[in-house]
Amino acid sequence: MLPGIPAPFKLTKTMVNGEMVVSWGPRAVFVYDPADLGMRNLAIVALTSAGASGIEVAALFELRPEYISRLRGRASKGGSAALVPPMGRPRLLSDEAIAQAYAMADANRPGTEIAAAISVSTATVSRLLARRVRPESEQLRLSVIDGVEKPDQANIEAESAIVKPDLGNSSDTDNLVVTRISDGIRQSAYAGAMLLHGFFDRVGASAVFGVLPSGSARRYDVSATLLVATFGFALGASSLEGTKHLLDTDAGALVGLERFPHLRTLRPRLAGLAEEIDPLRVQVALAKAMLEADDSAPEVFFVDDHFVAYTGSAPLAKGWNTRRRHGEPGRNDTLIVDENWRAICFSSGAPSSLSKTMWGPLEQLRVICGDRPVMVGFDRGGAYPKVFAELNKAGFDWVTYRRAPLEVPSVLPKHSWVTIDGYRHYIQVASETLHLEDVGALRQISIYEDGQVALQILTSDLVSSAARLAHTLRSRWRIENSFKYLQDHHSIGWLCDYRMDRRPNVAKVTNPMRTQAHNALKSAELAVAELERSIGRNATTQTSTCVMNERGCKSCRS
Repeated sequence: MLPGIPAPFKLTKTMVNGEMVVSWGPRAVFVYDPADLGMRNLAIVALTSAGASGIEVAALFELRPEYISRLRGRASKGGSAALVPPMGRPRLLSDEAIAQAYAMADANRPGTEIAAAISVSTATVSRLLARRVRPESEQLRLSVIDGVEKPDQANIEAESAIVKPDLGNSSDTDNLVVTRISDGIRQSAYAGAMLLHGFFDRVGASAVFGVLPSGSARRYDVSATLLVATFGFALGASSLEGTKHLLDTDAGALVGLERFPHLRTLRPRLAGLAEEIDPLRVQVALAKAMLEADDSAPEVFFVDDHFVAYTGSAPLAKGWNTRRRHGEPGRNDTLIVDENWRAICFSSGAPSSLSKTMWGPLEQLRVICGDRPVMVGFDRGGAYPKVFAELNKAGFDWVTYRRAPLEVPSVLPKHSWVTIDGYRHYIQVASETLHLEDVGALRQISIYEDGQVALQILTSDLVSSAARLAHTLRSRWRIENSFKYLQDHHSIGWLCDYRMDRRPNVAKVTNPMRTQAHNALKSAELAVAELERSIGRNATTQTSTCVMNERGCKSCRS
């Protein structure tokens, strides 16, 4: 360099007051936040575009020259937006796949077919269609009220002003115009569930649900809410949360709606109904209507309880879990089913024995069946004389197993038969009449297998065939199967209650003073034990001088 000529400018990078400053000689050309990678990349590309060497820029920013080259390639293809690193989880569906899903949904294609076409799950398709917002013109075209098309927005507003809604926290998806389907043909992946409408019609469910308060509703009235909840469980949803995985348009067609309601609509609607009605009264009314729809009313019902374990922090009473074979907190659900395997009524309460939990459902059964005679079958958990006396007083016939030890029959066995599915079945039984205090006359049936008494049955029925009564009690396994399938398909093992109250936590906590006193007591006990051992050693040790008595002992008396 010649004397007097200034040094050439260089690229420098310094931190000033928490900001990164890139300078060209004495002039600052870029100032950005060090955490802003997008501004950093923009500065890199701008410097290389202005003529700076890529190697020099890479050394300045402590990066590899290859990375500088990739940044320049991104900027040439996508501009400055390509220099910003992507944030969050990458999109699962492209714009083309979303457009294809919307087009197939408009063509009434089932959700499973849409999911297969764009290679995603049906739950993803359901969420995608639920978030779809239609243009206002399309909303007007799709809106139908009472079967009459209303293309004019003023007419729609006037019609919707007739009923003022109050759905609580409704979701954004409910802003769509959701109306009843008047007629037409709809495709649904759940068309098989339409058989449930035949059951509703036969039992007269409209008359049962018609007594419920209508309340205020904009789009989902009481009938729609009840149908949505019922069909949701029928389609395999074990809870309301499970209904979000259903295809809303396909499931909505089952209940005559354009779409299934969102969870944020369904929850407050059902909560409002639960506050206004007596669920027990509705349950009894529906069961009564179901039995009255039969050609011949069932005469035998089975009652049993089912323990539901609880692992939360609420201070619940403990019960015996027959599956795990130990006691743990939980509740007892007591269920009554008829001879056709149908669940009739139930109750839920603190864990106890069947002899105590059966009375709540039996009171419901008496209301359902009226004064007609019915027989109740149960297992040894309720086989107590006090239970027999209460059943006789309530007007129930009953049949159960005798608790061990079995008694030797006082009569000789003989053959009895019963016709099942057109065939006679013979068993060897010994039937006799017993008398119990406070119960009166009852019948004991001893069933023989290989010449030995296998089991004994107690019943209040003194006239029916012994084989028929034995077959009736054997059918008690229907309630065991009901528990099994209700657990598998409807998750009755979940803890459910119509009430939710705050209550103080009465669980015992560790007392530090008690722990300290326990440790002191343990130390004192150890000291006493050591003293007792020391006394024992001194008492059994022989010494040269006898201290037993003044005269000495025989061994040292000399």
